[in-house]
Amino acid sequence: GSGLAAEEELGSRSGPPWLLASAAGAALAAALGANASLGGRHQTPAIALAEPKAPKGAESKASKAATTAAAPSAAAPSAQAAANDAAVDASKFDAARWAETLSRIKSGIVSLKLNSTRAFDTHQAGAGQATGFVVDAQRGLILTNRHVVTEGPVVAEAHFDNREEVALRAIYRDPVHDFGVFQFDPSALKHLPSVAELQLRPDKAVQGLDVRVIGNNAGEKLSVLGAMLARLDREAPFYGRRTYNDFNTFYFQAASATSGGSSGSPVVDPDGDVIALNAAGKAGTSASFYLPLDRVKRAVDLLREGKEVSRGTLQTTFEFTTFADLRRLGLTEPEATAARAGGEDVGMLVVKTLVPKGPASGRLEPGDILLSIAGQRVTRFVPLEALLDNSVGEEVELVVERGGKCLQHKCRIQDLHSITPNEYLECGNAIFNNLSYQQARTNNLPVEGVGVYVAAQGYLLRRAGVSAGSLITEVGGKRTRNVREMEAALASHPDGASVPVRFTSLANPAHRSVAMIRIDRTWFPMQLTTRDVPKPGVWTSRASPPPPSPTDFAADIAAGSIGGKTRSARGSNTVEEKLVRSLVKVAVSVPLAIDGMPGVEFSGTGMVVDTQRGLVICDRNTAPGALCDCLLTFGSSCTVPAHCVYVHPLHNLSVLQYDPRLVEGTLVEPVKLKRCSAHDLRGRKLWHVTSVGSMRHGCKLISEKGVAIESEANVAPLSNPPRWQETNIDLLAFRGGATMSHSQDGLVANDDGEVVAYYASFLTQTVRDGRLQDGQYFAGITADTIEDMLEALRKGTLPVQYALGAEMEKLGLAAVRGMLMDAAMTEEVEAKCEHWPPQVMSVRRRWAGTGAHSSLRDNDIILEINGGRIETFRDVESAAAAGPEADLLVVRGGKKLELKVKMSPLVDSVTDRVLLWSGAVLQAQPAAVAAQRGQAPRGVYVSSRFHGSPAARYNLPPMSRIIEVDGEEVFDLDAFMKAVIAKKDGADVRLKLLDLRGAPSMACLRVDNQYWPAAEVRRVAGPRLPEGLEPHHWRRSPVASPTEKQEQQG
Repeated sequence: GSGLAAEEELGSRSGPPWLLASAAGAALAAALGANASLGGRHQTPAIALAEPKAPKGAESKASKAATTAAAPSAAAPSAQAAANDAAVDASKFDAARWAETLSRIKSGIVSLKLNSTRAFDTHQAGAGQATGFVVDAQRGLILTNRHVVTEGPVVAEAHFDNREEVALRAIYRDPVHDFGVFQFDPSALKHLPSVAELQLRPDKAVQGLDVRVIGNNAGEKLSVLGAMLARLDREAPFYGRRTYNDFNTFYFQAASATSGGSSGSPVVDPDGDVIALNAAGKAGTSASFYLPLDRVKRAVDLLREGKEVSRGTLQTTFEFTTFADLRRLGLTEPEATAARAGGEDVGMLVVKTLVPKGPASGRLEPGDILLSIAGQRVTRFVPLEALLDNSVGEEVELVVERGGKCLQHKCRIQDLHSITPNEYLECGNAIFNNLSYQQARTNNLPVEGVGVYVAAQGYLLRRAGVSAGSLITEVGGKRTRNVREMEAALASHPDGASVPVRFTSLANPAHRSVAMIRIDRTWFPMQLTTRDVPKPGVWTSRASPPPPSPTDFAADIAAGSIGGKTRSARGSNTVEEKLVRSLVKVAVSVPLAIDGMPGVEFSGTGMVVDTQRGLVICDRNTAPGALCDCLLTFGSSCTVPAHCVYVHPLHNLSVLQYDPRLVEGTLVEPVKLKRCSAHDLRGRKLWHVTSVGSMRHGCKLISEKGVAIESEANVAPLSNPPRWQETNIDLLAFRGGATMSHSQDGLVANDDGEVVAYYASFLTQTVRDGRLQDGQYFAGITADTIEDMLEALRKGTLPVQYALGAEMEKLGLAAVRGMLMDAAMTEEVEAKCEHWPPQVMSVRRRWAGTGAHSSLRDNDIILEINGGRIETFRDVESAAAAGPEADLLVVRGGKKLELKVKMSPLVDSVTDRVLLWSGAVLQAQPAAVAAQRGQAPRGVYVSSRFHGSPAARYNLPPMSRIIEVDGEEVFDLDAFMKAVIAKKDGADVRLKLLDLRGAPSMACLRVDNQYWPAAEVRRVAGPRLPEGLEPHHWRRSPVASPTEKQEQQG
């Protein structure tokens, strides 16, 4: 197979259990072996020798003994030598014939490079490779498998024998059988003198025929695998319930050991005629399965003539059954005799399954033996399909035998293309299409009217927990029988509205579920895409109707979708009673993976700090950035949307804001903060208060008491991908008593209910089993850091404007004595230390591009900043925040130095702009790259990429930085946009990259403006709605080239 979704992986290539020792067998094996020089390799033919062939005029002891035992004649050795001579001559002739055939047809066999741009029906987005071959050179028709052409949109190229490349358009994919047709422009081939046109000859397929499978096996261009047709009547392979399966056809079987990349390869006879189409193989064996060409040839002939390929169906699956089994089903002897008289000597067709509400539903039943259709006796698949395809829309008479009784039924032949999905709807990056005949047949469901199939979960359904493979039956109380109804139902709700959806799973259609989705038209466009418009093989998108204006808060609250009144839990002690109305559960969803985020769905506990402004504090492991959607749950049932207004650039704190009007009538109270440091709290008994549970199942309040101790951040050496991690902070932890503090965030309070710290979840990475894995730990951020941040935010200024620009670590004096400081200096420092145990602050890492990077050195010890003594992380932060430059007293190499160091200016540490280009998510270089990898900001950072995009297909690596586009240097997003905006669809772009070590590399990418148009997601000032309170909101807008802008204006 091709390695695509519909294939079974091939494993062992052991030979068959049966052997043949003869001169003919020796000749055949030699011929197959000789073909290894043709570019392929022989993998255990369907015939194997019982023993190695002896040299001419010689024989092994074993064969000599066997010959003597069988016939002790003096003529036996000469007879064996003659047989060997004949075998060698036959093998030479056979090899020469195959070599001539291959040289004649190889120009018509192509390697296919594919990219499925969207998930559709049973096929997922992604890149792959396969094989095809030219069946009409004049019209540019290439035959391959259906699972290569795919049901959905695909971008493909064909690579010919001379390495020349042409673009392809998928003009036909069969609704049932595993074949499809691409088309290329013959004039696009500039350097290939002629293209071989392979002939389809289904009539030449006979059991025992020596064949070759020629294609892109295992990704190797033009490999040749030999085999012998062993079976012509194998049942169609079954790949699984959630994927494509062929039916109502026989398959051929041979031991050719085909593997990934060989899907669509021609199976040719010695004359170079194609007798079958390679489709799949059985895992763990050398068995390969080929599709017969009877119906394939008909379709190709019609396409050559420019006609439509009619396909008829009864929505019924038949299976071929032998006469022995037919008797048990009730086949009468007269009917068996009539079938044999008509030339059938093996069996007949029996109804296996029927799709509910299909044309034959209620008329036929499983186990019915098919006798005739429209007066013609039918015992095999080919005549069955010929009758159906030629009778689309007509009413025909079916005669079956059921339990020995002859029954007649009238059925109308349905157009198979009419129940094949040809459009998909995108909303919130989720993808929906009509239920296909393939899925309906496998899951015993009617094709029409049961719901819309979820091909990809996307952002919209991920947040609601609705998985791919589900059927959406209702949206907001409206039936969704097809994608057009789905589009209308979704479009009737404003952006951001909460809407209930009803759905079921294909795996268990009897179970009905309901979930709440939030309509998203901010992060991703909503559009409907249709196939074969305006011409076959072309997919055209149009924007969905615009959403209605948002309703007022009162209507939303009355509907129960947001806000409203609620109750809070009863506290089991006075501390819980004081804090219960200040705790909220926070759920955060991230639409685009940026800044090295470890995931896309986060949850945690927040604390209300300002009810007038609606401010809530949580950690950055819950709200990692401003590009997100937030939901806050107060009490037991009041859920309101929120947005991230501030992310602390240095510490594990994020500030969310909700609209206080949404919780009117609900008793929400801000916490009372008590300013203190970790050093002040050590040894004290404090309360750890948290809310345990989830928004789906409810939460309960838990509090425990423990002894506070000082702690430090668990800093990973080098996070991968580079992401923010906590450094340079004095933390609070618990020792004994508060067992939940090891696994839950929350608040830290004294006996009076005053909050002295926010107990946060910190993201870190650890090495497990030799691999770097994400993890977390919990510690308290004391109220002094929180108060400093809130005071500045209330004044409308940034809390932290300057930082030292270096990562520090505390070192005990014993560790530095004699290494970084001499004895006298150590004793001097120890005498001035106010904290115990005495420690000094040492430079661990410097941020690239800062004053600290140029002025300081790793392992420098900082004793003073602006004359103030430095002993804690808090001392460093406070001193550095004073201004743009500071005087430092450091110890370097055992000597004291006075240095003037420029402080690093800080802005709100939020990525406020993202560019989507060719499926890559691009942003400014995150600060973590400079802080952890020592790489100064340069170029544009590749944060992530979408499946099925050019960025994924051409392997544009995440965590790299684009510094040049076609030789033009780019410094930032604006420069990058200027360099790529004029690139036309299909243009090739050269990108010079730098990795995290600063090592350069080159990548080439082909632009796809049809499926992956450029867009910008930017945070803009002001609320999203006129009555909103948020200081900014996010907006997605397309990025048009100057030419496109002129066309739009015109």
